[in-house]
Amino acid sequence: MTDTSALSLTDDARSAALQKYVYGQAIDVLLTLVPVFSSPFGNDITRAMVFFAAARGSVGHLNHHNRVRPDADGGVFPDALRRPVSILSLSDYLGLPYETTRRHMHALVADGWCERVGARGFLVRSATMQKPSMSDMAATSSSVMAEYVTRLAPVIGDMPKGAGRDGSRAGRTV
Repeated sequence: MTDTSALSLTDDARSAALQKYVYGQAIDVLLTLVPVFSSPFGNDITRAMVFFAAARGSVGHLNHHNRVRPDADGGVFPDALRRPVSILSLSDYLGLPYETTRRHMHALVADGWCERVGARGFLVRSATMQKPSMSDMAATSSSVMAEYVTRLAPVIGDMPKGAGRDGSRAGRTV
């Protein structure tokens, strides 16, 4: 149900219906992409979340512009611009227990997905983000997201301002 304009709903009811539709589509995106993103990590969803939080956290200070930045070579920031992340910051960000996050980070280091930097830092290098498995995930997720964006564009345009349209986490670069 994407066309709520034909329904005789109040503005509040129409807004709620649109939000629930978008919510359902977001769940579909999540369920479609979780297997894609967890595959390189033995289908361990938690390990994948810790990895991607570390990868994104190391470039979070660079992602304010909602566009691809020229200093991101092929969409990937060079190591010189990346910052190490701590287990505590990842644990807090993900809402996972510290020990769970620590175990996953150490396994990621052992498997060569990231490396330890200094006493408390961990870094996902740009070479890791340019691996064929990462490029495959980028292609698949781009295709999936393009499909959903096309499907949602008319619905989002009908949503009132302030109904979850801030885009604060959109347009990030790895």
